[in-house]
Amino acid sequence: MRLCLQVLVRRPRSKPVAVSDGQPALGSNLKLLDKALAKAGLRPLSDFLPADPAGGDWFPATDGLAAVTAAAEYLEATPLALPWSDIAVRELSSVGSELAPAAAEGYRFRFALAR
Repeated sequence: MRLCLQVLVRRPRSKPVAVSDGQPALGSNLKLLDKALAKAGLRPLSDFLPADPAGGDWFPATDGLAAVTAAAEYLEATPLALPWSDIAVRELSSVGSELAPAAAEGYRFRFALAR
């Protein structure tokens, strides 16, 4: 079964909300993506997964948006970094679009891996 990378946003005084249906290529290949990003000196996206899914690890959406944008730009400039760079760029762009409103509002977020 494939995993999908979901974006969860926490707005003040409300329960966390999933703002995406999930990105299957990113979720199923997150370790490979992180390895490619680390080689380029970029922040791995798994940094934004909570250590304890039931816990309170939330991150500034601006940090997530910066990491996702840098990853997409790197893969666009270096398409041979991953055999599926084109799909990763498309999904990263979608994640960026999902994070942008949260970043603009100063909300916090985290990624989740879902089936």
